[in-house]
Amino acid sequence: AKYNKTTIQWDDVLGMEIAKDTIIEAYYHDDVTQIVQAGYKTLASPESAFYLDHLDVTWEQFYGYEPCVNITSPTTCAEMV
Repeated sequence: AKYNKTTIQWDDVLGMEIAKDTIIEAYYHDDVTQIVQAGYKTLASPESAFYLDHLDVTWEQFYGYEPCVNITSPTTCAEMV
C-alpha cells in the first residue's frame, strides 16, 4: 500500500504466499466461502455466471447468483467487494 494501491489477483494464486490485503477475484470458484474465510476481500465474478463465453447461462441464473449463499456471518459477507 506504499503507493495507495490495492493488488487484485485471480483466484488461481490461492495456496501461494500473497499479502492478506490482496483482493481475490473469484473466477474459478462459484462458492467464495473458502476465499472469504481465509481472510481475503473477494470480488465474485465466477466464469460460470458472468462471462459471455458461457452463453448457456440463463438470465435467471445470471441475476440469481448470490456469492454469500454459504457464508453465515454478515461481517464475513461484508468482505465481498
